Amino acid sequence: MLERELPIKLTSDHGVSLAFYFDDPDGNMIEVYWPTGRHVKQPFLKPLDLNQSDEAILASIATEAVLPLEIPF
Repeated sequence: MLERELPIKLTSDHGVSLAFYFDDPDGNMIEVYWPTGRHVKQPFLKPLDLNQSDEAILASIATEAVLPLEIPF
């Protein structure tokens, strides 16, 4: 996306996924996401800076509070 200079409307770190949003040529908003494999209490939203290195992005998600895989009810 950045290399092709496509306009990104929004980027976000949802804890459980990293996402960015852009419009297709018809104006429909498209979401591209990468699941992190982490279990983070939702709702969770923080800015995602795609200009950071991959290592910096991965380091930032490693600091988020993680829920246990099974939540007792």
